[in-house]
Amino acid sequence: MKKYPKIFVSLLCALLFLLPVFAGCAPEGGGGGNGGDGVGTGADFVDYAGELKLDLGDPTSKKQKVTLRLLVDGDTTHFDPVDHKEDFAETQNYIKARYLGINTPESTGKIEKWGKTASLYVKSKLGDAVAIYVESNDTHWNVDSTGERYLLWIWYVPAGQDASDVNNYRNLNIELLQNGYGRGSGIPGSRYEEVATKALNQAQALKLHVFSAPSTVDENYFDDPAVHVSMQELRFHPEQYLDKNVRVEGTVIARFGSSAYIEDYDAEHNVSYGIGAFYGYNPDELLDILAINNRVSVRGKVTEYQGVYQISDLTYDAFDPKNVNNTVLVEGETAETPFKVTKASDIVKGTGEVEVWLPVVGEDGETTDEKFTLDSREAIMSTSVTVENLKIKSMYTTNNGGKSDGAISITCEAEDGTEIVIRTEVLKKSDGKTLVTEADFKIGEHITVKGIVDKYTNNKGVTSYQVAIHRFDYFTFLDR
Repeated sequence: MKKYPKIFVSLLCALLFLLPVFAGCAPEGGGGGNGGDGVGTGADFVDYAGELKLDLGDPTSKKQKVTLRLLVDGDTTHFDPVDHKEDFAETQNYIKARYLGINTPESTGKIEKWGKTASLYVKSKLGDAVAIYVESNDTHWNVDSTGERYLLWIWYVPAGQDASDVNNYRNLNIELLQNGYGRGSGIPGSRYEEVATKALNQAQALKLHVFSAPSTVDENYFDDPAVHVSMQELRFHPEQYLDKNVRVEGTVIARFGSSAYIEDYDAEHNVSYGIGAFYGYNPDELLDILAINNRVSVRGKVTEYQGVYQISDLTYDAFDPKNVNNTVLVEGETAETPFKVTKASDIVKGTGEVEVWLPVVGEDGETTDEKFTLDSREAIMSTSVTVENLKIKSMYTTNNGGKSDGAISITCEAEDGTEIVIRTEVLKKSDGKTLVTEADFKIGEHITVKGIVDKYTNNKGVTSYQVAIHRFDYFTFLDR
């Protein structure tokens, strides 16, 4: 048997004695405590959100019981006050809440890693909450720089717990901080500065989510070099992304002319934004992904064709399903409500401007919200609409020797006198063989149509807005 020097044995014993201590300093993951999200339950994790208690009798802050109205993103939520609605009369009697103490990654403008994950986390907590309170930072309902959103602490009772016991309320702001779903924002001098700082420091120490290594996978984010944007951001600033590769998510609402039309509904402003995505000649696997009503994430280059922005160069590598350039199925058969009833005048003349607040990252890296406006007709470009009760006034069939020969332009009049052009593709009837011609329509009859908002510029440089139709069954003949 080999003998070792006594000094070596002594050192070995000392190392073995210290090993459990070293191991305890670096637990795996962060943990969510009693209200966690399954990140992990390391021994070092402290559930600060559960330790903090809501004091409904404390006169140094305002409290309001609310119900959930709309989930916007990871740090912005809309609520309806249960009572005292007059306190929020300036914001249409509901509460646009901007969470105090935290800034989650973006998921409504330029999409950032962990942004959608943070948003889904908030949805999972508030969507099933038994009760919700909002609390001000002091004795006033304070608003942020937009003048429209209140700066608030959010308290909720998780599903399955007793709302009559005030000890069951959890502070969602602190919970987001302790789980690393965002970075600290405005913590110094805030109401819960001490506990918020501890929660933030813990997430940093345990390297959770936004503080994790860059190589850490976020299952709700496609890790590719393209610029990730929301459909809203793309419609408001398309020129910024011209000739750049972007990745954007939406629901397929139509497919024709080697393009899929992808739409995303903005519930906050009750507007749908859309864009055409040209896929050209690609494998059947891509067309399966781009099936109508599928929610998809597409990657391609932003281009402009005849004044209309689109995404080009969609691809799918059937031999490499994990290729970062691939179009990806997010969810099948999503419950969207496309083909919103829209007035002809809204399409042809516009109704003014759509106003939104979008996050902007400054040169110093700080994110601020700025108000942007967009012509209402441009806002609904490439989206699906239904236009009701139109009277056919005249028709014209293209016949210039090109591939659009047989397409029909139908000039119609709405009930308010607005003239609008309904432009068809080269259509076939349900048998798939018989071409649709002017003989299938009658001057003076009334129709309701479903189609995509489009525009064209004539040889005199005049731009007009119209509705493009790619299916004959999208015509409803009201007089027959």
